[in-house]
Formats: sequence, structure tokens, C-alpha cells
Amino acid sequence: MLETIRKRTTSWVVKGLLLLLVLSFAVWGIGDVFRGGREATIAKVGDVKITSDQLSREFRREMDRIQHLFENSLTAEQARGLGLLDRALERLISEVIFDLESRDLGIFPSDGLVAARIKETPAFRNRFGEFDKQVFYDLLRSNGYTEEQFASLIRRGIKRNQLMQAITHGTVVPERLGTLLFDFRKEERVVATLSVPAHKMKGVGRPKPETLAAYHSEHAEQYVSPEYRKITAIVVSPDDFRSEVEITETELREEYEARLGEISTPERREIEQILLSDEESATRAETLLEEGKSFEIVAIEVGKVEQGANLSLGSHARKDLIPELSEPAFRLEKGAVSKAIKSPFGWHILRVKTIAPGATPKFEAVRDKIAEDIAHNRAIDSLYAISTQIEDRLASGATFEEAGKVLNLPTLHFENVSAEGKTPDGKAVATLPDIDAFLSTAFNTADGEESTLVETKDGRLFILRVDAITPAALQPLDDIRKQVIADWQAEERNRKAEKMATEIVEKTKTGTSLKKLAGNRRFQIRTSDPLTRDAQDLNSGISHELTRKIFAAKVGEVVQAPSENGYTVALIKEIRKADIDKDIKALESVRANLLQSLANDILDQYIAALEKKHPVETNRSAIEATY
Repeated sequence: MLETIRKRTTSWVVKGLLLLLVLSFAVWGIGDVFRGGREATIAKVGDVKITSDQLSREFRREMDRIQHLFENSLTAEQARGLGLLDRALERLISEVIFDLESRDLGIFPSDGLVAARIKETPAFRNRFGEFDKQVFYDLLRSNGYTEEQFASLIRRGIKRNQLMQAITHGTVVPERLGTLLFDFRKEERVVATLSVPAHKMKGVGRPKPETLAAYHSEHAEQYVSPEYRKITAIVVSPDDFRSEVEITETELREEYEARLGEISTPERREIEQILLSDEESATRAETLLEEGKSFEIVAIEVGKVEQGANLSLGSHARKDLIPELSEPAFRLEKGAVSKAIKSPFGWHILRVKTIAPGATPKFEAVRDKIAEDIAHNRAIDSLYAISTQIEDRLASGATFEEAGKVLNLPTLHFENVSAEGKTPDGKAVATLPDIDAFLSTAFNTADGEESTLVETKDGRLFILRVDAITPAALQPLDDIRKQVIADWQAEERNRKAEKMATEIVEKTKTGTSLKKLAGNRRFQIRTSDPLTRDAQDLNSGISHELTRKIFAAKVGEVVQAPSENGYTVALIKEIRKADIDKDIKALESVRANLLQSLANDILDQYIAALEKKHPVETNRSAIEATY
């Protein structure tokens, strides 16, 4: 029902791929399955077009991946400035390139392999640990995919994996290169540090009026009040309709019967196998087994396996095996051996090692879960029905308030909200919906305009209207004088701290000890723990910049760099070379990382070659017109 609605509706915003399905091809992401349409063509790879709609969807996914870093207030303009639009386009282009190359090479994963990959996904399993179709369909439906579309995504991922693995297989890291990199990364240094805190710098008074005015002007970006928006919204959730759902006992029983195949645990058998290439070998193996030779001996003598080889096929349900093997395997008693069975893979002789009986839960044990699922699905149906009514009424000219009143839905109003969800006095808006995309949608909607109806990741829907916009503006100096004075004084203190740290470094070069210089200024010297090149200890004033300088200096030299509270001066006391014998695991980790880097470099070169084979044309004017 929901899939039909989604096909007919143009206003759903389908958000994000299922994180759980990135699997091993996460490096390249999963491309959009929605092809075609009459959207503007923003790029062309070979004979395949990439549309503006596809780029919009991938751009939104890129934004969703990092929204949490911006407290869910990242706007499209900011995201583009960060290069996310270009990254989204590059991702789409690489996907198409891999698809075209897979087509040329005849790589097409079978339906069986695709199904197996889907069934292996833990998120699609029920509480009994079995693949559950209802769970599968629910997750796809909530993310806006049909089964066919999702299978296409998985198939494309498998193809890309096969190509990437074929290209990078056999990549080797030269042993000497791994050792050199290990020596570089694991070298340690011990330093004596002296902190020069900015807050202890004396002689900083109040700035002159003209100095303060100049500072306010020069640092205007620090004192710009954010843009504020007045917003009206309607937010609906499946939970709003739960109380209206009525389920009869008959319906629960019928649903239980319909789901028996999904909620029941099938019988599983651990099966061992002797695989033979021809009928003659199969007949000989059968004869030897009938004469009393053990299964393992026959596997060695006729099957040509090594002694001690693992003959197990693993534990399987009936449906897991190919048709030729499933029936014979599940007719055998525990410990019994089959006759030779022919399949497309050769001749098989099976032995059942263990049998785990199947189980069907009683109705009472799953009644509540079934009731919950039915109620949830019916609530979703009601949600989409009401969303259609919302759109119809707004399209007919009704206001938000009128539509909400007729449909008995609350209309939410928010005055002067920033992109961070705060009011002009800096307080968070407590009544703001707890929805990741709410503010980003509000700040991407024009003044006086309505957004599209947006579906959230947790199944809610919202639509909003921007009623007014208060532009960002520089706050007058008189309104924030105390803050500007404090900022000027802090900058002056920091400048004095930098000057003192520089003087200390210069005096050490003329022979004055760091200990004496510290004593004269009543500063304390601390000896660090051994540092590596990626070390950072902000509590001790050791920043990445200071670490970089420490590892560029020699023993006895003194360096300085900014810290969180001022400046830190460091004297290099000791250099400790890496010890491979004491850290074999670290060496293996370095080599593994280096191997991955080399593999990535090979893939980059491979993609560059594919781009020559499948020429890429980018329509920058169409991109600029769309974004």
C-alpha cells in the first residue's frame, strides 16, 4: 500500500540509504536507482545520463551523513561550500563508470547471490535469528524502496566489489617500506614543557574608543547576529493514529497463520560432502562406502582431498540448499550417507552430521508482536491518507491553519528561530520538533513559501511555511560593547603571551637554561610522557602544531606554539627510536594500512583509465541553474 502511495506522490523526500546495507562496498556508496524522467541532465558517462534529481538525492545523503556535526543545522549553501555537492557528483559518476565496465565485462551477479547477500544482513532477522520477510519489507518501505529497487542496489554493489577485488588482488607492500613507515610513526620524543598562560599577562587596559570601533569593524564576522525565521508547521506521526486502530482476535489469528513461514524456525542440518567430478568416481566412492570404508577415507582416496580437510558444508535449512541436494539431504537420518547425487556442480555424496529440529512459536507467544505490527502498519496507512488530504487542501488554496483545523491537526508556530534552533536571547526553542531535517528544511525554504511534505527517518511527516525572515546583521557596538572589550583584551593578552614565549625561545639559543627562564617568571616545567607524531595533550598545552615542531627539532632545541590557554614552549630532551621487536602488532597494523593505501591508489588509477574509456561530460551550467 505504501509503495503505491510513494509511486503516485511527488512530494516525498526519500532520505538516506540504510546504514546497515553499506556492507563492504561502503567506500563507493550506493547509487540512486531512480533512473529516467525529464529532469535536467547534469552529467553524462558514456551513454548514461545523470539527472539533477539523482544529484539532488545524493547531495542530500551527503548532507545527512554529517548533519550531526553541525547540530542538524547544515544548510545546502554551507554544504556546497564544503564541497559536498562535488563529492556527490563524483560518487554518482564513479558508480556509473563501474556499472558500464561491469556490463562490458559481462559481470552480472545471479539472483541467488543477491538473495543470499540480503538474507545475510542481521537487521533483516527476527528475534529467532532467522531472515524475516516482514522485517525486510518494513525497513525497505520506511526508506522508500521497493524490493526490486533494493535488489538492484545490492546487485550493483556486488558488481563493484568483484571489480575492485579483481583489480587490487595481489597488492603487496615491500617489507622495507613498511618498516620505514613504522620507524617514522612509532618514533617517540620526551620534552620538557613550559606553559605561558595568556590570562596571566599583565598591562592590558581598556581600549580607546577609536581602537574599539576599529576592532569591532575588523572582526565584524564575530558579531553578526544570525538569520532568524518565523515558521508555521504541521507535524504528524504514526503514533498520532495508534489509538484509532482496532484489531479483532480473528484478524490476529489470520495474521499469525499467514506469518507462520516467517516466524517459524526451520529444521537445520549440518551436512558433510564428498564432491566428485564424474560418474565413474561417484560409483567407485559409493562402492567403497558400501564395503565399509569410512567417509573420510573415501574423501581422501576418491575425492582427492587432503587428510584432515574440512568436509562440512555448514548448517543449512532446506531452502538454503540447491534443489538437487535439498530433498535427499533432508530424507537422511542423522549419521546416514546418501547415494551419489548429480548436480550442475558435479556428483555429491552427503552425510548428515547433526539435526536441529524446527520450531513454531505458539500464538500466545507472538500475539503482542503481531498486534503491534498490525497497529503500526495501519497507523502508517492513516498517516499517508491524512498527508494526502493535507496536500490536497493546501493545493486548493487553504492556509496551514485552515487545513489543520479541518483535519483536526495542531498547527505549530515558532517566532524568530535561528538555524541552530535558538531565539535571539540565545535560548534553545524547547517546543521545536525533534526532527533532524526540520531546521535545514526551514532554512532552505523561501520567504512566504511552503516546503514539500517531508518524511523523516523515524516515519513522521512534516510540512512547513516560512512566514518571515530577519536577515543576519552586524550587531551595533553599543549593544555588545562589554563583549567586544573582553574580546579585544583577550587578544591583547594572547599577543603578549606569544611575545613572551618567543623571547624565552630566543634566550635559550644564547645559553640561558629553560629552567632558569621558568624560575624567573614563576612558571612550572613539566616533563611529558613519550610522544608520538600524532600526539596531542591539550591539558599539557601540547597541540598538533607543537607536536609537529617537536618532531622537526633536534635534542636540546626549543620550540613554541599556541595552546588553548596561551602558548607552550617545549625543550626536546630525548629521542627514542621505534622498537619493532616490542611492537609486532603495530608493525602489522602499519603494513595493513599501507596495503589499503596502495590498493586505493591502484583503484584511483583504474578509475582514471575507465574515465578515458567511458568519457565523462559535466554540464556545469545545468548544475549552477539547479543549485
